[in-house]
Amino acid sequence: MMDNGNPYKTYEMLSAFYKHSANRQLIEKFNERTYFDIIGKETSESVHSKFLEEIFSYDWPIPHYYKPIVTFLRAVLDRAYKSGKIEEFPIEIDSLLFSNPEVFSIRKVETEYPCKGIIFRNGKKGIRDGYADLVIDCEINAKNEERKQLKIILENKIGSKEHDSQTWRYYAYFHHLSPEEAEKNKIFLIKRKSEYIRNTEELQLFVFLTPHSNTLLEQVYNQVSSPYCSCPHYIHINYQDILDYVLTPLVEYSNIDIRRKNFLEEYITSLGRPNKKTNTIMALTDKDKQLLKDFWNANQDLITAAIDAFADSGDDESNKAAEAVKKAISDMNKVQRHYDVFFKNQSIASGLLMADVFKQIVISILDNNPEINIKDLNDQIKEGFKRNTGSNRNTDLIISHSDYLRKKEESKQTSSRFRSRWRKTDYNHDIIYTTTQWSADNFEVFKKLLSEYYPAYEII
Repeated sequence: MMDNGNPYKTYEMLSAFYKHSANRQLIEKFNERTYFDIIGKETSESVHSKFLEEIFSYDWPIPHYYKPIVTFLRAVLDRAYKSGKIEEFPIEIDSLLFSNPEVFSIRKVETEYPCKGIIFRNGKKGIRDGYADLVIDCEINAKNEERKQLKIILENKIGSKEHDSQTWRYYAYFHHLSPEEAEKNKIFLIKRKSEYIRNTEELQLFVFLTPHSNTLLEQVYNQVSSPYCSCPHYIHINYQDILDYVLTPLVEYSNIDIRRKNFLEEYITSLGRPNKKTNTIMALTDKDKQLLKDFWNANQDLITAAIDAFADSGDDESNKAAEAVKKAISDMNKVQRHYDVFFKNQSIASGLLMADVFKQIVISILDNNPEINIKDLNDQIKEGFKRNTGSNRNTDLIISHSDYLRKKEESKQTSSRFRSRWRKTDYNHDIIYTTTQWSADNFEVFKKLLSEYYPAYEII
């Protein structure tokens, strides 16, 4: 038994476990098999891509604001801002998503889109052709503007990793990169151009879709390059975005017929089941999230006891695994990844990542202190970091547009990598940039400096 010192306590915890409503609901949910489980396709990328093809192709009887193409683009736009890749999102359409969603229409959706013509050479490898997982052709017909074409190229990864520089090859194919352009940008060597001839009026959007959690994506955002997607022109989203932005509005709308609603609900259920092959849950509804929170709050003692029992098995590997799990739980309880910002005890922003917190506070300080300019604020924070960390680093945290262009010219990084290090913000008829490079330790120093220099602000 898990607690040799007090067996009754163990029985008591187990009894409470089976009595708790959240536990019963989760057991029922996780034991329920979906159509995907029955046919053994729960991790099939092609099946999930086919499902998305149907979602985008069908003419849903709902307002334009909730059409899948519109909600999907809003999800990608949100990720573009969070990841510092807004330059990769077509600037021509971002405002239309909110002001004129009716201008977006689907022309064609294809899975396994053949990308023929390119011969990719990387070292000793030679790779010919390929198939993009999902390609969505859209038309944008805004009033008083020329009709535009938008092509969305989506790479879908569930149980596998990118291989053979797939994202770079598809980017080169649809972007119609010449061998000279590829070599100039040190992308790779290609023997000939793609067969695809890009319309000069065609807008393009490259999306990388995975089941990775929001927390993991946030960690990727702070890295110079992604360990999952080799091409920096792709915007990384997850299935949680698909659920939150695309599927949930559809399934909740009353005009959807019962057959389609059942179709959607079955898919949503499959996304929320733990996958034995990948050890992941692809996406969770708000109800499921609350059930899991209730489960954790009700069973922490029982979970800890189970881990201790596992460690006491006498196996060194078991001990190591148990200690790793306990450390992960400890870290999870300590780490706070999203923050709320208060000014004079009034909330001004909530649920922000560290980089967005810094940007929000910088803008607010400049707004409320007209005597302070960008350079003065930057120097003040830099000096505070030197004093509190003992470091002699002279790294800027806030820069003007002219300084950004100068640094970009001097940087040895690729253009996209350099851009990912800065948040671009329109401010007072000008453009400023704030750093995205934050660690947990440095952020704690910033919070300390804020309380010292500008005590009216509070980060929680």
